[in-house]
Amino acid sequence: MLCSSLVVPVLYLPRSYTLPTPRNIPLFGDQSSLFSESQGMEELHLTPKSITSPKKSNKYRGLSTTDVQAKIALPSPLVIASGERIPFIITIYSQSQALAALYTDISLQLVKVTRIKAYEKASLKEVVLAAGEVYDSEEPGNGVQVLRGELGNGVPGSELSWSAAGVVEVRHVIRLSIKPPPCTTALSANLPMFEGMVAVEIMTHRYTPDLDAAVPALGMIGMNAT
Repeated sequence: MLCSSLVVPVLYLPRSYTLPTPRNIPLFGDQSSLFSESQGMEELHLTPKSITSPKKSNKYRGLSTTDVQAKIALPSPLVIASGERIPFIITIYSQSQALAALYTDISLQLVKVTRIKAYEKASLKEVVLAAGEVYDSEEPGNGVQVLRGELGNGVPGSELSWSAAGVVEVRHVIRLSIKPPPCTTALSANLPMFEGMVAVEIMTHRYTPDLDAAVPALGMIGMNAT
């Protein structure tokens, strides 16, 4: 009886880890009112754009895009472990408190973008992994509206931002939109909207002192592993 063996290499993506720094960014369930830049949040100012088409916008000579401003604060650096919620703060400012309060149509999505290039052709696929939720809002006065919330981040251990030799790239972005609700169509023709995309790097796991970098990222193929 003949016995033979065959050595087969097994290729896999190993676990990846966030930076070895302590988490000091509170989630909404902790002390949401204490969000600040000193706690690892960075503010990004959003560029206003017209809601209406250029032809229609010429008919409305009301408010300029400088009458309403918006910004979002996100963790910095924006390197997150898969499955961890991402806290955010949206601040809307206007000289009129009533105008700032109109911006209630808020959309945040975590989007996975996969790009594959072969034979001079490239294919692009987008998948929405999670949506953001606003848990708290306040109007401190002086035309300011502050919205606090969190954005989901898929299943723990299942997501990773990575690329391979310019052939395959998997990246993640936060896509956001801030605008008045559709029911204010007549008024919103004079108001700007705010849209943006923010790149986020996702690692499979959060750093721990006893990590083993050689362990495969089994969560990426639907298997659970501690």
